[in-house]
Amino acid sequence: MSLFNKLKKATEDIKKTLDDANIMEKAKGATDTIKSKVDEVSSKLSKSKTETLIVKGKKEYWLNHLPSQLEKESFKNISVNNNHQIEAKYSKIAMNAGGRGNIKISFVDLDGENTKATIEISVAVDTATSMQVNYKNIYEAVRKSFGEDAIVAGEEFKGIYDDVVKDRQDKIQDLKDNGLDKLKFQSAEKKQELEAQERMAQVVLSEKIDRLEHSINGGQGIIAKYPKGKLTEFTKEFYEKLCMPGTKWEYTKLSFHPYITDKAITKVKSSFATDLDEKETPLVLYAGFIKEGFLITDKHIYFRMKEKNISHPYKGKIDINMIHSMKVKELSKEGTALFLNNEQFFYIDTDSNSYDALNLKKYLDKLNQGDFHIPNQEISAVLEEKIEPKLLNRIKGFLYEDEYILYLAFGLDSITARDWVVCTTQRLVLINREMFGLSEQIKQFEYENITSISTAKSTDAGLLTDLLATAFKQCDLEIYVAGSNFRIETLNRIEAERVIKVVNEYRRKSKAAPVAASREEGRSQGEDILAQIEKLANLKNNGILTEEEFQSKKSELLAKL
Repeated sequence: MSLFNKLKKATEDIKKTLDDANIMEKAKGATDTIKSKVDEVSSKLSKSKTETLIVKGKKEYWLNHLPSQLEKESFKNISVNNNHQIEAKYSKIAMNAGGRGNIKISFVDLDGENTKATIEISVAVDTATSMQVNYKNIYEAVRKSFGEDAIVAGEEFKGIYDDVVKDRQDKIQDLKDNGLDKLKFQSAEKKQELEAQERMAQVVLSEKIDRLEHSINGGQGIIAKYPKGKLTEFTKEFYEKLCMPGTKWEYTKLSFHPYITDKAITKVKSSFATDLDEKETPLVLYAGFIKEGFLITDKHIYFRMKEKNISHPYKGKIDINMIHSMKVKELSKEGTALFLNNEQFFYIDTDSNSYDALNLKKYLDKLNQGDFHIPNQEISAVLEEKIEPKLLNRIKGFLYEDEYILYLAFGLDSITARDWVVCTTQRLVLINREMFGLSEQIKQFEYENITSISTAKSTDAGLLTDLLATAFKQCDLEIYVAGSNFRIETLNRIEAERVIKVVNEYRRKSKAAPVAASREEGRSQGEDILAQIEKLANLKNNGILTEEEFQSKKSELLAKL
């Protein structure tokens, strides 16, 4: 190719390149214009608003827990971004709960156990009315995801708190104006917040007491109407027969007289029963979470609790004469609660141990009805509900039709073996079972054949046994039968003592039964001989027997007495 042709081709290539660049520049300008128009339209069709909620639980908990709850409320594309914010999209078609929009939730941990959740809600709108509906429905869906029980404060948290908050804000502003440093300001702010919560708690307490006073029906109190001796005797019998058998001691929060320990009393006195008098007799103690609970005595009900939306707990006491009704009732959605004079008083946890609520309900029902009788059939029925089905079927397999289960406890023979002690109305049964069902040994002893039964210190020097015995006040149970002895290891001490009491009671009954039967037989025989002598006398009087014959027969019969 000639030099001219090469230059010509190079010129054409440059021209083409310049034309392409010009087209790209024009295209870019058009694209920017379109994007600008889109942004302008989008801004008109999108509105955002920010809400703040104070919720129970720390930031880490909500970052892990909230996404699954949002999904249940029709949120999609849920994620946690690099700034530890939860982002999600809401799209739902419904008559009253529909809407379209996006959310972004940020969390800041507060003092104590609460967290501030900042919720930025962006909604797609066509009209002002559409915006309001969308926003409201998305906000309500977020609240449901948190759960109303978890929300401590929000937009609607008004009423009694308003005056307290204003007072707090005025005082904080004074501190700011006086130029206090940041640390003092924060300390004062926290103090004022606590004071506000405490004042709210006191108002709630006052209202609760007022409702109880107004609900008094003039009748005699449920506790006060019974003599103290009868009340304590029944409480002890109820606990031993219906609560103690088969109890999982590590889970129960409920205890009854006389098994409420001195340590427990000292603890509740320091927490909420500060006015507990030595002359009072504690009857029932429910030791809930974080020093919350209640103590029922023969004089008062002491308590410490928290209400929803109020982080500060409150405590107090109620004269027992004010209480004419105490019942445990199931709530529709929130578990179980203690009611006083038909007013809801204290929430009872049933997640860790449902038997606490059942036992308290049964106890109060008996007090309300004045029914202090606890038959063997009732004890057996309660125990059958606690025993695992496989073990229950095994026990029932060797019981007579008129035989009832009275007590059940277990100890640990080793890490893998569990010894069960079963007391019935006729015998003592020992069942040695491997925890994994590998083997089973059963021994049965009629009460009359047991020569003695007692507690003993563990002879096993193993680390597990020593730790259990020390930490949980455990012991061994020794049983002597006809020259042989058997040992159940690491029983809870109060359970072992209860087994001993049941066994000794039925040992006495088994020994007393033959003596009573012998006396009855002798009395029957004597009555029969006297009847025969009376017949002989009639025969003599009618001239059928002579005096000598009558005296001879009479002497023979009298000799048999």
